[in-house]
Amino acid sequence: MSIKNWTVTTERVKNKDAGLAEYVSYLSSATHKNHKNTKIYTLFNSDAHKFLNNTIQETLAFDANNKKGGRKVESFGQSFNFILPPPHQISADQWAEISYDLLRVAHSELNIKSDLSKFVRACFVNVHEQSNPHVNIVIPRIFEKERLADLDRKNILAKLKQEFNLSVLKNCNIDHTHHNPKRTNVGARKRAHKHFSDKIIEDVDNASKIIVEAYEVSKAGILAEQERKIRETELAQRELELANREYEIKQEKADLTLKKAKFGFLLKAFIDLKSSLKKWVESVKTDSYLDKLASRKDVEEKANRIIDSDKSDNDDVALVNDLIDSEVKNLQKNGFDVSKSEFSTNTKIKI
Repeated sequence: MSIKNWTVTTERVKNKDAGLAEYVSYLSSATHKNHKNTKIYTLFNSDAHKFLNNTIQETLAFDANNKKGGRKVESFGQSFNFILPPPHQISADQWAEISYDLLRVAHSELNIKSDLSKFVRACFVNVHEQSNPHVNIVIPRIFEKERLADLDRKNILAKLKQEFNLSVLKNCNIDHTHHNPKRTNVGARKRAHKHFSDKIIEDVDNASKIIVEAYEVSKAGILAEQERKIRETELAQRELELANREYEIKQEKADLTLKKAKFGFLLKAFIDLKSSLKKWVESVKTDSYLDKLASRKDVEEKANRIIDSDKSDNDDVALVNDLIDSEVKNLQKNGFDVSKSEFSTNTKIKI
């Protein structure tokens, strides 16, 4: 059974300049665990440092000079991967011809006004020679002071898939319609972020479960579910008592309001943190670098929101670290190469 197209994937590079820098570094790293037995080389004199410097500067300048309003640029680049299955292996010259054809089509479909050679030089292109050889192309989302808004449109991807088929046939005499995949019945290919989001169990409304799990993780014994319920009951009773008092009523109600605000904030914040941790765990399991990077940053943001809040104390900070430690240890037990040191969280000064 032949295949419809050679494999082509695309997605936005998340997390602005930091995300672009980490992704290009990943593509260039010969020591990364995903690049064992992989020969990596660039095409068209692509230089990672020069690409990052030019792309980031141009994007920041675009935001600074944008008088039309609207949101700031969230993604600095669009990633494309053009993959050949084993046992096909082709030369560097053939990859260069194919990559040039692909960038020519992108240049045309995006209606870019400047010449093609300038557009090619503005992109980052490198090849990973391994069992399933592929070329990686990163196209800036801001080019020549214009936003390339169509980069992730379906019609662009369709045109690039078609050109990849034609160019491989033209330059390598390899026809995708004659390829019989070794693995069949594997189902439709899913984007990595779709794969893990389908598995996430939404438990935002199930606050008691999250509090119990947090208690089981924390050796310090941070407010179990029963203690939380008792505290809520006490607060409600106190409000009834205040209705019959006059002298202290304003002060007591103000204190209750603060306590309720703290309770509500911490409950919601720990729910958000737990949800973000689940997303990070799924991204590690699916080995999606971009989603793993984005979800780790999200965990750090949710953790630091609790740590930096004036509504939290040192016990709450300990619980944050215990939650992260627990997920890291579970992944390590299952053979995943992760470390707590990957997370950059703040510390709270003890008073």
